[in-house]
Formats: sequence, structure tokens, C-alpha cells
Amino acid sequence: MKGVLLILLFVLPLHMLLGQDFAANANGTKFKTKHPAEKEAVARAYKWEFYSPDLNSYQKRKSPVENGERFDAPLEPLKDMFNESYTDKEPIAPGNPATRIVIRKPSIYNAVRKIDKYYSKQVARGEMNSANARKSLERVLTIAIAALSERSQSFEDALQQNRRNPEALLAQFNQVKLKDM
Repeated sequence: MKGVLLILLFVLPLHMLLGQDFAANANGTKFKTKHPAEKEAVARAYKWEFYSPDLNSYQKRKSPVENGERFDAPLEPLKDMFNESYTDKEPIAPGNPATRIVIRKPSIYNAVRKIDKYYSKQVARGEMNSANARKSLERVLTIAIAALSERSQSFEDALQQNRRNPEALLAQFNQVKLKDM
């Protein structure tokens, strides 16, 4: 008896929903909802927009990566620019030779470092082409440099929420549009 009652409780609402869909589509009209894959293909929405940074001092090395060399070796000048932009060295106390490193916008800085490690591991394992990883890392570094001079609190919050997952961090960086000045 309980089994029949449970079946009726589950089947009756399902039957009602299917009947409504059939009645709504009886005259041959198409459903207004689209497949999720079609929605993504319609338009790519960016959550954040930053002005592209001035990279005049950045000179990308033109020579190909040699065997045994890191995949991101051609990006060393850009990584140096990133590190110089995000870190400041301050003396701890007057007369003390020790210095402390202060990081501006630590969530973006840590996200870029995590993505760099992620790409290094992917290339070392052979799961990713080094050219694709280099191109993606160059975009991430460019966005990070651009975000330094912008109001980016919501971007930083999104990176902080996904700080443990490098693929989610990459997804956040892919939602940034760089616009020219």
C-alpha cells in the first residue's frame, strides 16, 4: 500500500508536468529555452575589464626553447616585470640589514604563482603543449600587471575564493577583457 502511494506521489506530478509541456507544444511552437552549449556560444560575457598595460620594456625572446629549459624561459622579462610591480622591499628597522617583502594585491600575486606552477607541472608531465602553456601564461601575467593599477576588488575576491584550484583560477582570468587605451 505504501509503495503504491509513493509511486503515485512521484508519477502524478511528473505526469502533470509532461502533460503541460505537451499541451504547450501541441500547436507546434518551439520551446523558448536553449541548450546550455548554445547559450555559451552566443556571446562571451566578460566580468572584468582592465586597460592593457604598457609593455614597451618587455622584450620577448625570439629563440625557441631548448631541451632542458623551462617552458616559460622566454617570458622571464615579463615575469620580472610582474615581480617588480607586485613586490616592494622595505627595511624592517633602521640600521637592521634585513628587509621584508611586501606584496601588493596578494590574491592576484598568489594566483599567478599557482597558475605558473600548474603549467610547469602540466608541461613536465606532457599533458600540455609548451607553446600553449606559454601563450596562456603570458596572458595571465599581462592581466595581472594590468589589474595592479585598476580597482579590482571583485576580481581579487573571486581569485581568493578559488585559490586552491588552478583551473578555476584560469577560468577567472579568462573572464577578463583587456581593452586598449
